[in-house]
Amino acid sequence: TEDLETEITDIRLPYIVDYVNARGRQGRIFYIVGRHLSSGVNSLRVCGREAEFEMLADGQTVQAVAPGCELAGPASVEICTEVGCYLDEEGFFYTEGNGTWVRGDSNGDAVLDISDPILMLGRLFLGDMTRETCSSALDVNADEAFDISDPIILLRFLFQGDVTLAPPLATSPELCP
Repeated sequence: TEDLETEITDIRLPYIVDYVNARGRQGRIFYIVGRHLSSGVNSLRVCGREAEFEMLADGQTVQAVAPGCELAGPASVEICTEVGCYLDEEGFFYTEGNGTWVRGDSNGDAVLDISDPILMLGRLFLGDMTRETCSSALDVNADEAFDISDPIILLRFLFQGDVTLAPPLATSPELCP
């Protein structure tokens, strides 16, 4: 009877049944088909990074965007609801790694533009996701913290030109530490 009790309490835990288009590079849109997702997905991590996602109307399919990952090959997918999480160690296959990063590049496109400080502000104040390939990319002023000063300094760099950013820069990206 102990096994039966475990099954009954675990019946609402999220579970991944299948993937559609779960192969590609950073930015690839793919789909996760699961069970017990209709109550809402709280978070989705791919390759250990927060991924953008949207629950589709059928209540069992999640549309996701693959975040950056350092290495090519299989990567973990973790989906969480209010009841618990499900981890698939090899849920997405990266066809190429993206281990390089540029300071201030919050959307992972290796270009510094207005979209980067906007995404940073969204993350700080609205809890929105950023798509950096390395968490250090958000630390614009290289003080080992991500706070309001980072998007402000990036805006000054972009529009006033009175700030010099510490490496790595767009002209010389580096591997994520």
